[in-house]
Order: sequence, then structure tokens, then C-alpha cells
Amino acid sequence: MWLIREENKIINKEIEIIKKCKNELKMRIGFLFENELKPLKYALIKASKNNVKINILASSYCIINDKEINIK
Repeated sequence: MWLIREENKIINKEIEIIKKCKNELKMRIGFLFENELKPLKYALIKASKNNVKINILASSYCIINDKEINIK
């Protein structure tokens, strides 16, 4: 368990965990930080190319700064 404060540190830890995945990744996305979507998407694409099975439980959209973002 980690106690991580600051948005950037949380995102970095999340990306670090994704990079360490070797076989399977299961995520539940309840919300995203404003600067999280791009690095998260890149990390997931890279993991997928490394044959990591990825399962994500999330809505098809997310609201960031009162704007609806399609995350399909």
C-alpha cells in the first residue's frame, strides 16, 4: 500500500505499475486527472503490444474540468 500525494506522483506510480505488468492487467477507472489520459493511454498501448492482457472497467466517457471526454 502506498500513501501518495500530488497528482503527478499518483500518475507516475500508476504508469510504473502498468510498465511492470507481464501477463495481465485489470483496472477500474472511476475518474481521471486532467493530465492523466495521454500517459495512461500510451502506457496501455505499450503494454498491449507486449502481449499483456488488459481488462478495464470504466464508463465510455470521463468528465475532466466539466468537459466530457470520450475514453473508448
